[in-house]
Amino acid sequence: MTFLLFAVDWLVFGLAMWRARIYPRAVALALVAGAVINLVPAAGTEFVFAVAIAWAGLLLFTGRGITEAQSPSRANRTIVGSIFAAPRRWILLS
Repeated sequence: MTFLLFAVDWLVFGLAMWRARIYPRAVALALVAGAVINLVPAAGTEFVFAVAIAWAGLLLFTGRGITEAQSPSRANRTIVGSIFAAPRRWILLS
């Protein structure tokens, strides 16, 4: 029963990664495929899943997962920066 819940949870997470487009689609597809393969309770079925998790972790720590098209626009950064810049200045002046 636990392997079923494990696989279904990672399947949902992989589909959320696919829809959010935070990671490349290949990583999300590998995670979904690994979760589906993990539904079979046999030895060696976790290899694809483990590779997908390692790949996602590597992209997370190196920052190569987000392309220029997916990164926030300059307008969004300036709005967010202006919202949070004033309190930082007040802290520095205090």
